[in-house]
Amino acid sequence: MNQENMEELELVLEGTFHQDIDTPEEALRQYIYEVDLPWLKKISSIIKCFLDTNLKEEEKNKIIIDNVEIYFPALSMSPTEWLMSVWNTMNLYINSVC
Repeated sequence: MNQENMEELELVLEGTFHQDIDTPEEALRQYIYEVDLPWLKKISSIIKCFLDTNLKEEEKNKIIIDNVEIYFPALSMSPTEWLMSVWNTMNLYINSVC
């Protein structure tokens, strides 16, 4: 994963899942409906690339935690599990409109 894509991922996470959201699910739903389809496809691809990197699980979790304002114990999933669910939701939407 190149630095540009990592920066894009961090910007999306920081800008979408911040302290002013009601819930992570609502923030994701709002994000999906606010961006255009080509961008959503691109960020979905970046997320998948990040999840598939050779980084250790702990490193991925730290990157995610450092860029979102989410209390993961309340979600009953790890940060990487949560990001995988974000990716799945994005792709369900992408596939439904294509």
